[in-house]
Amino acid sequence: MGSKYRVGDKDGASDRVVKALEDMRREKCTLQDVIETVVRKNWGTGSGRKGISFVIGYEYVGKLNYCKTDKKWDKIKIDDRPIDGKIILRKIFGKDRCENGFVQFCECLGEWEVGHSEEKIKVFYFLSIENMPGVDSMYFGAINDAYYRWLRDKFIKLMNAVGYPEGIFKDRFFLKKMTRDIEEIFQTHMQKRFQIDLSVITELSGNYYEGSACQAEWVFYFGGRENLNEGVVLAEGIEVGILHIRKIRKLLQMGQNGQCLLAVWDMEKDGWVVVGLHKAEFFYGNGMVFRILGHMNWRMEFNRKKIISYECGKYFIDCEAFKAEHFRNVYKKTFQKDLPHRVEVIFDKALQQVHGTVVVILEKDKIENEVKRLLEESVGIGLANWKVGEEFFLSMTEIDGAVCMDSEGNCYGMGIILDGSEAIKGKAERGARYNSTRRYIKKCQGKECGIIGMAVVISEDRSIDIFSTEDVLEER
Repeated sequence: MGSKYRVGDKDGASDRVVKALEDMRREKCTLQDVIETVVRKNWGTGSGRKGISFVIGYEYVGKLNYCKTDKKWDKIKIDDRPIDGKIILRKIFGKDRCENGFVQFCECLGEWEVGHSEEKIKVFYFLSIENMPGVDSMYFGAINDAYYRWLRDKFIKLMNAVGYPEGIFKDRFFLKKMTRDIEEIFQTHMQKRFQIDLSVITELSGNYYEGSACQAEWVFYFGGRENLNEGVVLAEGIEVGILHIRKIRKLLQMGQNGQCLLAVWDMEKDGWVVVGLHKAEFFYGNGMVFRILGHMNWRMEFNRKKIISYECGKYFIDCEAFKAEHFRNVYKKTFQKDLPHRVEVIFDKALQQVHGTVVVILEKDKIENEVKRLLEESVGIGLANWKVGEEFFLSMTEIDGAVCMDSEGNCYGMGIILDGSEAIKGKAERGARYNSTRRYIKKCQGKECGIIGMAVVISEDRSIDIFSTEDVLEER
C-alpha cells in the first residue's frame, strides 16, 4: 500500500483528498453512483437514497478526517493500530446501522509519507448500505472489487503527482466501463467458486423451443444425489455446458409450475450434471436457483434471496423493497393518508405477475361511476363483490387490461382497457401498456374528470412505473 514518494506537507496532502472528493461527486464517479446504476428503480429518489452512504477519509497522526455530506468534514480519534475497519464503520455510521445494515466496506487506498517527517497519510473509503431485505450481498462484493481497483489506481497517480492532476476523474464512459468490469469479476467469481458458467444460463434463456421463449426454474443443488428418487430421474445425466444447450433447453420446458430442472455435482465427471425434474421448493435452501423469466431474461437466487438479475445483456439488482417504499410514498402523497395493509398486499401480488399488469387506484367517491363509464365506452369486466379476497388478486391480473380499485383496495373491475385523449410525449420503446396508462392518469386530472388517482405499470421486462395525478399537477 505504501509509496516511496513524499507528498509535500500535511496540508497539501489533505487538500488533495478534499478536492478529489469534490471532483468525484461532481463527475458522478463515487461508489454510490456506481451502485445506484446497478440497482434498478427507485434507489435515487425519495427516501431510497438515504439507504446508502459513501465516505472518503484520511488518517494522519492518530485522527481520521472524513466527509459524509457535501463539504462537511468531521474527525474521530484512532486508538487502535492497525485500524479496525468495523470499529471505524460503527463510529462513522452508528452502531445500530452497522449491526443491522445490509453491507459495509472499509478499504485503504494507500499510504504516503508526508514532507520530510516519518508520518504518513492514509486514505480510506467507507460504504454503508441499509435495508435491502430479500437481496443477497454477493454481487456487491464484485462491485466493491472493481471500484477499489479503479479508485486505488487514481489515488496513486493523484498523490504521487507533482501537482494536482486536473481532470483525473473526468471520464464520460466511467459507468459503462465500471459496469463491464463488475460483470467480468462476478462471472469469474461464479466460475471459480461454484464452477457455474453464467454464459450457459444466458444462452439457454435466448433459445426458443417450438416458438416459445423459456420460462422455467433450474437449480444447481449443493447437497449431492441423496433423496433424488422422487420426480423424473434421468437414466444418464447430461453434462452442463454449451455443447448440450439444445438438450437442456428441451428439458427446461418441463421446469414450471413449482417444478425445477435439477443439476448436481458429479465427482467422476468433475462438473455439473442435469439429473432430472423435481419439486423446486425442496432445494431452495441449499442450491443456486436460476429463474428464467423470458427471452434473455433471468434471475439468480441463493438461500431464497436474490443475487442478480440479467436482461438483454445487462446485470442489475432488482430490490422490490425500494419499489414498495416508492409506492407507499406516492400513495400517501396522492391520497393524503397512509397505505392500507390490503392495498400493500395487492401491490405485492401484482409484483408476482410474470407477464406484467396495470393496477389503477382511484378515490373512493368517484371510482364506481368511472368504472361504469370505462365499461360502457371501452372494454372490461365489472365486479359485483368489490372486496375480492387477496388470494384471488394474482389470478385477476392474468388477463389483459387494468385492474381498477379504490384507495381502500376494493376492486371494481378487471381487464379494463384504459382510454385517454390527453396529449403526452409517449415512449415508443415502452409499449402500449405504459403509454396508455400515462395518458389515462393525465386525463383523470383534466377538467372533465377531476379524479384523484394513481396507477402502477408492471412490464414483462420487470420494470415498474408509478404515475399519479399529483405528478400531473407538478408538471403543469
